[in-house]
Amino acid sequence: MKYPITAKLRMESAIIHTINTDNVARNTVHFEYHESILGHTELYVVTVNRITDNVFLLTHVVGEDDLDCLGKALSYVSDMYTPDHHYIVRWTDGMGGDMGIHTSYFRAKDEAEVKEKFEFDTLSDRQIVSIEQTSIA
Repeated sequence: MKYPITAKLRMESAIIHTINTDNVARNTVHFEYHESILGHTELYVVTVNRITDNVFLLTHVVGEDDLDCLGKALSYVSDMYTPDHHYIVRWTDGMGGDMGIHTSYFRAKDEAEVKEKFEFDTLSDRQIVSIEQTSIA
C-alpha cells in the first residue's frame, strides 16, 4: 500500500529527533527499506559516525509496510531511551597500527543486542574489547 510521502517523512523525523536528544556526536541516521519475498517490509535503521564513518545498527524491524515498520522502530527507540539501556563498548579497529581503543555508546536491552548492533557492518574488522552497562541519568 502506498502512503503519502509526508507520513513517512514525519515518522522518520520523529525517530531522528528522539535519537538526537542526547546524540552529542550527531551521528547521521539512515533508513534502509527492503521488501521480503513473503511480501513483508524490513527496515534497518542505522547510524553513521560523521567523523570515523563507522556504521552501527540501531534497530531492525519487520512489518506489513513502511509505516508499520516505522511505527515499530519509533516504539523501540522510545523504549530504549531510558537510563537502564545504556552500554559502553570499547573496541579496536582490527587494523593493527596505533589507533588504540575506541569507545562507542549503544542503547540495547542486553549485551547480545549490543553485539548484534556492533557487528552489523560486516565489512569492518572491529573487535570488541569490553561491554559495560552504565546508567546515565
